[in-house]
Amino acid sequence: MKTKRITRVIRNVILLSSAVVGQWSVAVAEEFLQERIPPKLIKAWADDKRLVGSPSLAWTDRTTITVAFNGGSDQIRQLIADAASSWLDSSMPIKFSFKDKNDRWRTWSAKDKSSAATIRIAFSTAPEDGGYWSVIGRMTAIVPPNQQTMNLGDLDTVLKESGDGSSAAWKRSYAHGTVVHEFGHALGLAHEHFHPECQSDLQVSKIIAYLEGPPNNWSEEQALFNIDASYYFKASKTEQDKAFPKQDNDPAIGPHIDQASVMLYSFPDDFYKSKSGSKCRPTDPEGYNPIASKGDYAALKAFYPGGN
Repeated sequence: MKTKRITRVIRNVILLSSAVVGQWSVAVAEEFLQERIPPKLIKAWADDKRLVGSPSLAWTDRTTITVAFNGGSDQIRQLIADAASSWLDSSMPIKFSFKDKNDRWRTWSAKDKSSAATIRIAFSTAPEDGGYWSVIGRMTAIVPPNQQTMNLGDLDTVLKESGDGSSAAWKRSYAHGTVVHEFGHALGLAHEHFHPECQSDLQVSKIIAYLEGPPNNWSEEQALFNIDASYYFKASKTEQDKAFPKQDNDPAIGPHIDQASVMLYSFPDDFYKSKSGSKCRPTDPEGYNPIASKGDYAALKAFYPGGN
C-alpha cells in the first residue's frame, strides 16, 4: 500500500465465518470464523457520526498509548506486546506502554469506573463479544471503561505454545499476524479489502447473503459494515467535518491494493469475480500475511508524521 495523501485506504475490522469452501488454509478459515465488531459498537459508531477509518482517528493527540490486560499470563502479555510494538520503531512519534512506572503489567477489570488504559485487551470467547476484533483508533472514547476495546479470543491459550517469541515460526504464525492486525486497527487502520480495486472484484452481495445465513446469522447491518466499503464509509463528509472541524477529514486511499498488507483478508475463490486470479489475495503462500508490509508502515507513518 503506497503512500499518496489523497488516496490510501484506511482499514477496519471484519469477521467472516468458516465452513465456506475448502481450498484455503485452516488458519484463514479460523480468521473468517473469529473476527467481528460487536453490534453494540457498530451502533455506537453510527450514533457518534464520525467517519470510521479516517486519518482523524489516529492518535495524534498524544505520544504514548497505554495498554492494559484482563487475563493472560506474563508470557502471553509479552508476546502480544512484542508483536504490537513491531508497528512502532524509533522513527514513529508514538509508542505503546504496557507496564506502569513500577514495571508491572497494566490490568483492567469489569468493575472499573475509570479507564485503566487507552487500549484494553480481553480474551473473551463469549458469543456477544468474543473472537478477534479491535475498535479503530480514537473511537475507544465511545467504549465504557469496564469493557474491552480489543478482544483476542483464545490467544491466551493458543500462545502458550509460542515460548518466548524468539523463534522464526512464531513471527510467521497466524497468531502473530492476528496480533499485528488488531493493533493495526487500534492505530487507525481499516481493512485493505475496502480498497476500490478489491471492492470491484468482491462478490459483495454474495458474501453478505452468506453472512446473513447460518452459521453466522448476522444482521444486514453487521454484514454491510464489514464487507461493503460504501456502507462502511457511510458517514457523510459534512457530518465528519462537524465532529472534527479543525482538521482534514478526507479518507486516504492508496493507488493500488497492497497484497502484502497484514490488514488484507483472503476470501474463497467463489467470493471473487476473478476467482483464483484475484489481485485481492494475500501474497504470502500461507494464505495470510503474518507481518506488516512496507506499504502498511508507509501508511501508518503518513497517519503519524513528525517522527525521526
